[in-house]
Amino acid sequence: VEGNHEEREDDHGYISRHFVRRYALPKDYDADRVISTLSSDGVLT
Repeated sequence: VEGNHEEREDDHGYISRHFVRRYALPKDYDADRVISTLSSDGVLT
């Protein structure tokens, strides 16, 4: 999972946020079958 947010705040600064989260799956699990959803309030399930 990776997310990025960039926003220019004002003439004196710039805000940038970036994150990466990795999860280990069992060796015999088919990664193509993983399903995820992102809610309107930003919760990933």
